[in-house]
Amino acid sequence: HGKRTTVNTDDAKLLARRSKALLNFITEKCNELATSNAEQKEKRTLATGKGKKKSDARLESTGGRGTTALRSQNLENRYPSGSGKSNGRT
Repeated sequence: HGKRTTVNTDDAKLLARRSKALLNFITEKCNELATSNAEQKEKRTLATGKGKKKSDARLESTGGRGTTALRSQNLENRYPSGSGKSNGRT
């Protein structure tokens, strides 16, 4: 057990492995909880306006080029090629 103080679902399944009915019950409840938690998380992200919208806005601002293009564009804006400063790239 490694001196752990918490018990997770895998530990409960391990103990219940000899009783098929109990193992099936625990597995079913774990799946229900996982589904419920995923739905609640999805509702929270939709309600707060966070989630994929932020990444979609980032893609729109870069013209669909992604974050790497945005970073290099920011470096170019900070250090124009004629300024004498180097960004460490050759």
